[in-house]
Amino acid sequence: YATLERLQPNPCVLHFCSRDRRPANYNLWLKTPAIIDEALGWVDEYPGDNVSGILFFNEAATSPTNKQAVYEGIRRFV
Repeated sequence: YATLERLQPNPCVLHFCSRDRRPANYNLWLKTPAIIDEALGWVDEYPGDNVSGILFFNEAATSPTNKQAVYEGIRRFV
């Protein structure tokens, strides 16, 4: 939150990698539906008003399970 607060009043689009597959020998943090839900909860509870969107990336390395978690999670913002 501190970084977002420092950026006010600039609008911010958050970037979140939703992948749960990684190339061999490439140590990436793999996301789970629970991690996706936790991150979206963090965004939802952010008290500021300068978050203008969330961009989920690495769609090609995101399983159908994680894609569903993203779709279900963003419903709270509609």
